[in-house]
Amino acid sequence: MAERGQYFHNVFSKSDANRFDLDLYKKGDPAKKSPPFDKPGEVDVFCSIHARMSCIILVLENPYFAKTDGRGRYTITNVPPGHYTLVAWQERLPNDTKEIIVPETGKPLRCRFYARHQESAQDTNPAWRSLGTNQS
Repeated sequence: MAERGQYFHNVFSKSDANRFDLDLYKKGDPAKKSPPFDKPGEVDVFCSIHARMSCIILVLENPYFAKTDGRGRYTITNVPPGHYTLVAWQERLPNDTKEIIVPETGKPLRCRFYARHQESAQDTNPAWRSLGTNQS
């Protein structure tokens, strides 16, 4: 039995994108190894000792991403001009995508996404989201 506050963990993922197992360790122990997270995709992470401990790590192909604020808004800055597919991701809802063109002028773009349940076509949480650049 571990001393009070000395809980053990065994963090792992069997996700196709990035499989890893950190083996058994105590809180505060230095990391024996670190997963590389070198393949894009969703990485479902669990603890084999604590069933309620889990998370999802998104490994992305590029540095152009943002987390929404409390009102569902975000800004992605410094995106080079070009054609892109903008993806809205939420853990429990299907992805939504928009084809966009970032102009040479760096003028901000506005894209509207709706959070939808798979079985329902009704809009449940409209949110304005913008993709912008800070180019001079």
